[in-house]
Amino acid sequence: MFYFLSKALLFFLNPLIWILSLLIYSLLTKSQSRKKKSIWLSIAIVLIFSNPLIIHHVYKWWEPDNINVSDITQPYDVGVVLSGYTDLSPRTDRAYFYYMGHGHRLDHALELYRLGKVEKLMLSGFIGSPQMTKYTLDYLHRNDIAHNDIIVEDRSMNTYQSALMFSDNIPMGLDTTSLLLITSAFHMPRAKMCFDKAGVQVTPFGVDRTPLSFQYSFNKVLPNAKVIAAWQKIIKEWVGIIVYKIMGYI
Repeated sequence: MFYFLSKALLFFLNPLIWILSLLIYSLLTKSQSRKKKSIWLSIAIVLIFSNPLIIHHVYKWWEPDNINVSDITQPYDVGVVLSGYTDLSPRTDRAYFYYMGHGHRLDHALELYRLGKVEKLMLSGFIGSPQMTKYTLDYLHRNDIAHNDIIVEDRSMNTYQSALMFSDNIPMGLDTTSLLLITSAFHMPRAKMCFDKAGVQVTPFGVDRTPLSFQYSFNKVLPNAKVIAAWQKIIKEWVGIIVYKIMGYI
């Protein structure tokens, strides 16, 4: 139930819904004062939540510092890869990696394995369907990841459950002080808090980080529709942290 409620809440965390609601209200209200306020507020939301410069600094502030690949001198026992990187095409009914979302989590994990920075990979979280799980495993096997070096935990439905499942079902012989947590940089604060709450010590390795520098130009400060989607993503994280605190997950 919590899973489906969280997905429903995501709809209302979209700035486009706020803008549309204000515009509809401005058409329906008979008060000229409220009509003007609604229109101006919708314009303000558009200008703020579509500005690339603002969202760049918000992500830069939010994403925690990361270790570099070159800083890993001793390989970690396990790289824990949180799910959210696959989807199912409605037209072909085939699985694919959702790189506009979090697909780079898996590719970074694959690179760390190839470089000898992690000895095993643990795919943690509900991948989506047996077909998606098979697609992911086939992809890893094609890239020379040994069968024995892949651990699949596909019962957890959210980050909290991933941490809890790991805490309750630690593979035999696994050194729990040598875990590398691999997820999107914007999601890392909540993920790290979940694992801390579960008593599982991890080293964070965020991927898809926001570049430290910002290339200033006229086009970079013009409204951009993609920025609104980025705001929805980060707002979802902030609300997720609040909900997790209320639920006692972190």
